[in-house]
Amino acid sequence: MSARRLTGEGRQDRSLLAIADPTADLPFTSLEVQEIEGSFGADHRSVLSGPEATQDEVQKTAASVSYLHLACHGAYDWQDPMNSHLVLAPDPGAVDPNPLTLAEIISDFDLDSSRLVVLSACETGVTDFRASPDEHLGLAAGFMQAGAPGVISSLWSVPDLSTALLLGAFYKLHLDEDHPLPPAAALRKAQRWLRDADAKALRLADHWDSVLEKAQSPDEAREAREQRDYWRAHPEAIPFNHPYHWAAFTLTGG
Repeated sequence: MSARRLTGEGRQDRSLLAIADPTADLPFTSLEVQEIEGSFGADHRSVLSGPEATQDEVQKTAASVSYLHLACHGAYDWQDPMNSHLVLAPDPGAVDPNPLTLAEIISDFDLDSSRLVVLSACETGVTDFRASPDEHLGLAAGFMQAGAPGVISSLWSVPDLSTALLLGAFYKLHLDEDHPLPPAAALRKAQRWLRDADAKALRLADHWDSVLEKAQSPDEAREAREQRDYWRAHPEAIPFNHPYHWAAFTLTGG
């Protein structure tokens, strides 16, 4: 692990692979990726979304980027931690989503070019300290074993919208051209921002309006319309001050 990777030197070479909503049921993932892409040059970023985000494509592309961002579903398996997984798109010709397990991450992934892995999914930072008090067996540790010097992960099931806003802010702070912050400081500052920001600053009404435009069912459209109208009527409300929305994410490594 080089000091150059940890300090972020050579930022002109930073590159991104973002995995966006492989199961097509996380409506704010597009917002999340849109916020993140702005921190990378057009020629140094790629997005695998929906059915494109298969395990083969992710594994192949991840080996050459410095930032790997996975916005998808995830779960920790308390009975068999090596089966803890992130949910990717089905393989070609298959129907069911494909779990990328901890065992596969450790054995198949090469992240020696990585600076940071961000696991924007549920329970990606969980470890079972009761069964293995001297070991940290979980997804974050697996990505570090694969070569990543740092991993941002979550300690519980995280909500889609507040996660998108939090991590969008994190990248802007961490990769700011004039005053970049180390990952730990950027994450802490993003968490405080989300905790204190009001609905107007967060543009919640606009975000729900975007969901309404893409709604696939009457129920989705009704929820999006109700949310949009509520936040338009309450711009000074502070919606994400509870730790549930911002405290789940933690940095492992540096």
